[in-house]
Amino acid sequence: MGEIVIKVEDVGMEYNLNKEKVDNLKEFVIKFLKRELKFTKFWAVRHVSMEVERGDKYGIIGLNGAGKSTLLKVISGVIKPTEGDVSIKGSIVPLLELGSGFDPEYTGRENIFLKGSLLGYSREYLESKYDEIVEFSELEEFIDVKLKNYSTGMSSRLAFSIATAVNPQIMILDEVLSVGDAKFREKSLERMKTLLDQDVSVLFVSHTLQQVRDLCNKAIWLENGRVIMQGLVDEVCDSYERSVLLKEKIYVKSSNPKKNDAKVPVDKDIILTFNAPIKVGTNWIELLSANRVSVPLEKYVDGDKLIIKHPVLQPGMRYNLHLHTGCFEDLEGNKVNTHSTGFTTEIKH
Repeated sequence: MGEIVIKVEDVGMEYNLNKEKVDNLKEFVIKFLKRELKFTKFWAVRHVSMEVERGDKYGIIGLNGAGKSTLLKVISGVIKPTEGDVSIKGSIVPLLELGSGFDPEYTGRENIFLKGSLLGYSREYLESKYDEIVEFSELEEFIDVKLKNYSTGMSSRLAFSIATAVNPQIMILDEVLSVGDAKFREKSLERMKTLLDQDVSVLFVSHTLQQVRDLCNKAIWLENGRVIMQGLVDEVCDSYERSVLLKEKIYVKSSNPKKNDAKVPVDKDIILTFNAPIKVGTNWIELLSANRVSVPLEKYVDGDKLIIKHPVLQPGMRYNLHLHTGCFEDLEGNKVNTHSTGFTTEIKH
């Protein structure tokens, strides 16, 4: 057994969710003194224990709301757990919310030194890495533009470039490989692989299981804030897929709708896979029947998979699905992109 650099012992994080709307501090104080404040207790994570050895690359998987990001914030010291203990041996570089630590009124150049100082880098070190950071971020033309004029992707690329310009002992990564366009994501992945080849310990959250398999040797699966399974990465990911993604579902590959002849039962969930992670919040989805009637959807995204829950479909009908992403144009000229696929429902006998 190797040297343990992260030890999490029976950690729990409880939040008090206010049942009532309190508009200002005065109203809060009055209700507090009158004991009229009512809360619902919510455990984001509970009874979580794990050990990370030096050199381990540990993936953390689970659906949205499973407690993954909360656990990373507890381990990195951003929040203090309600119960349990966390012990760390070594210096940590957390990449949690890539845009945090930036000032929108500062230029990209100024934010390199601001963000870098918050990560513990000296000015001399940042000056020595400045050209490398700018070149990797591909923001040479915009480095003297104020950050408030950057797109979300541009800000994330700059943050990623700053945070990875170092050789840390422990890295904590939360969905950082979905930064920028496909070309930059590939470059980011290569940089991460270079860092991971070194004797660095990593905690890595991603909704793309293939990234977890490629980068990690161990994994922990969280569900509703509790540990379902932990161990070797392939064993954990296989169990997660069987339980969450593959049970009673049909796969339809992304393709030209006119060429896709997949047959889909009308009474099962559908999973559609795309060639890149789907960025939640900047897309809209249409499912249209052959006669252009829109179908109401209950859906959620898991990495590069779009999961449609119990769609109301007609037997023997042709359907086309369109996933529209990047619904704006930013300084880089990114415009709306559309991914489409199609399928035909089976006829019941």
